[in-house]
Amino acid sequence: MNGASYEVKASLLRSYIHQLQQRGLWNKVKARVSPATLKHLDDPPLASTWIDGLVIEELIEALHAVGGVDAVKEVTKQGQQIGLLAVVKPVVIGLLRLFGATPPTLLSRFGDMSRSSLRGPVEFEWIADGLRSGRFRIHFVGRRNMPRSAFIGFQTAIQIVCELCGVAGTIAEAQLNGSGNGAVFHVSW
Repeated sequence: MNGASYEVKASLLRSYIHQLQQRGLWNKVKARVSPATLKHLDDPPLASTWIDGLVIEELIEALHAVGGVDAVKEVTKQGQQIGLLAVVKPVVIGLLRLFGATPPTLLSRFGDMSRSSLRGPVEFEWIADGLRSGRFRIHFVGRRNMPRSAFIGFQTAIQIVCELCGVAGTIAEAQLNGSGNGAVFHVSW
């Protein structure tokens, strides 16, 4: 992993592949990725293997080109629920029992919760604006000009957090920062 990159568990890649296959988008998406990413798609590593996050970014960017924002939201949400939630759910349940079932409980600890599935120079911050609203900030240290589609999966992750807390969340589209390496989501419930 280079200094400006990050890694994710291949379980996420595998669950995204499954979602693409179920939706009939598999071949269209595969046709739009680089040979390096295609290698990962055709022969995905074991679920517990760390892979370069750029593989996921490229996959999501290709999906965005083929199916638009709605397809990315559907695939990432279902993929996260299947591929990651099972891994982090014991931690999430413990946090909710200790600190209460509210989105800030989980969003303020997002970096800690995601350690088993994401590593590298990625920063997360929850900024409360009120009792039922705030901003969730993501920053990929050392990156520039990331595609907007790279942040859509975080929007669906925030939605999953709200659902786990038993609230109907409203998550605004990502507001990208000037360097294209971070975003802020306005969240309310």
